[in-house]
Amino acid sequence: GGLAVQGYGVDADFNLITTNLVDLSIPLGDLNVAAATSQATVTGALYAAGDLATTGSVFQTPQLYNLAGDAISTGASTNLVDLRTTTTGGSSIFTAGDVVSFSAQKGGRTLDSATLTVSASTSVTDLLSFMNQQLGINPNASDGAALTIAGGQISITGNKGEINDINFLPGGLVLNPGTTTSNTSLLGFQKTNSADGESSITDLVFYDSLGQEARVKLTTALVKQDSSSSTFQYFIEQPLEDGSTALIGTGQLVFDTEGSILGTPTATVTIPRTNQGANDIVATIDFSKVSGISTAQAGSALLLQNQDGSAPGNLTTYVIAEGGQINGIFDNGIIRTLGQVVVARFSNPQGLLESGETNFRQGIGSGAPFITTPGSFGTGTIRSGAIELSNTDIGKNLVELITASTNYRGNARVIDSIQQLVDELLVLGR
Repeated sequence: GGLAVQGYGVDADFNLITTNLVDLSIPLGDLNVAAATSQATVTGALYAAGDLATTGSVFQTPQLYNLAGDAISTGASTNLVDLRTTTTGGSSIFTAGDVVSFSAQKGGRTLDSATLTVSASTSVTDLLSFMNQQLGINPNASDGAALTIAGGQISITGNKGEINDINFLPGGLVLNPGTTTSNTSLLGFQKTNSADGESSITDLVFYDSLGQEARVKLTTALVKQDSSSSTFQYFIEQPLEDGSTALIGTGQLVFDTEGSILGTPTATVTIPRTNQGANDIVATIDFSKVSGISTAQAGSALLLQNQDGSAPGNLTTYVIAEGGQINGIFDNGIIRTLGQVVVARFSNPQGLLESGETNFRQGIGSGAPFITTPGSFGTGTIRSGAIELSNTDIGKNLVELITASTNYRGNARVIDSIQQLVDELLVLGR
């Protein structure tokens, strides 16, 4: 009849609004949703009996000097245009307008290359920050990772673990690439140590509020072993658009002598979505299912078991529960509440007034409607998918009909037998 079914609607987050009634709608094919990741579980095994990570990759330059002939140091900032290889005389290594290109490998993975344009105020510290962004080194006291300037030398110490071993690509630090002034041994970095120790790396895929992927890297390294436990240091990094990485989380995973993880280790990370049109992702990562039992052949390997975010999905179907809840099912696996069917209860249903087409309306004697959800306060429940006046159970009724018919025939035969016995008794009496 063109009438609308009314009930409780939902807000933008699919929470029921029970303060007023609205016309219910189920926009199949027209409603799209996505879910931001808030919870994630990491599983797998770390080889707690592996080789201890004792050192990271180490690179050093020869002694370098400033314009006054003093060895450069952390305390005295030196601009690149004043940097020299000798105490007196000689030309500066850099001039304003030079472009420094840097490319390297980390754990066998080729990192994105990047460039830095030198200005008159660009310092040696700026150069180190630029290199550190590309290498993704996470300075911390537990493994000595750092970029330092001491005794006139620039030193780069990477994080422990074989997965963090750094190698400069041929011509990795290049001045003015593609020109005749290109210098493939810029600053003379020499590798003096390689990273060692049991380690792992894995990619974690999260989703933002628009359903777009956000990838982060999880690396681990075995940094401590004693008679009662083994400890892995982990870093969570977010790759940035310029090829660099940003540290968004760090911590330790400690295993007992039986390979069981100690405590309830979790990490809460915030993944910025700057210029992405979405909210920042704030997710809690659960490591409690990680085991410390593995083999030398299998090594250490972690993986993302599950997370509660999802890509955009389209509403494809729905289900109405007995209590009137309308649950929409999207093709990305998300289930969301779309509304709640309600019913009205009257203190005197016989007082309702007919309004045609099997409809009734409130009358003077019916009392005011009491709005409630199906199955509450004595109201009936909803049978989803049934048609009014055709909601009988045909199978059950057919069985009952056959049973009744069989009983009737049996009872009729009993009556017939009794009648015959009575007739025979009357004949004998004559």
